[in-house]
Amino acid sequence: MKAKTSNTVRWIHIVAAISLLIVFILYNQLQFEAVRPFQGLAMILSLITGIILAIPFIRGQWRSFQRKRNKG
Repeated sequence: MKAKTSNTVRWIHIVAAISLLIVFILYNQLQFEAVRPFQGLAMILSLITGIILAIPFIRGQWRSFQRKRNKG
């Protein structure tokens, strides 16, 4: 049950990251001239969002790595 929950959370994160990337690309394509002043801000926001989305995955990997190290 616990593994299924974490797997679902991981899929939600993957889908959210992909959809965010698609929205970011479309936003740049559609309004390139209007976005130019905000492009740096948009890049920073997407980077921060990517880091936030990656944190649970990294924590899970670190936990499994520590578990393996403690066993061996």
